[in-house]
Amino acid sequence: KYLHDVRVNRENLKPYLLYMINGIYETSLFTINFIKKFNNQMSACENILKDKLPSLNKSDLINHLFFNFYTKKRLYKRNIKCL
Repeated sequence: KYLHDVRVNRENLKPYLLYMINGIYETSLFTINFIKKFNNQMSACENILKDKLPSLNKSDLINHLFFNFYTKKRLYKRNIKCL
């Protein structure tokens, strides 16, 4: 709607730009919130592992769990020796 209005009349550029900037603002807030929640979940998971498996190298496991989340179990076992 806004883009069509700008093509019809250049005076409609300001509302279009405000619309786009607002979209960028809302997207950035969502992204920042998502990253904070993700980091909190990683920390919570690491704390659980610390309690349940004290001898395990937690940083390797956390990296595999959160950054290779589509990896099959056999690849975890191969990459993390103590599983």
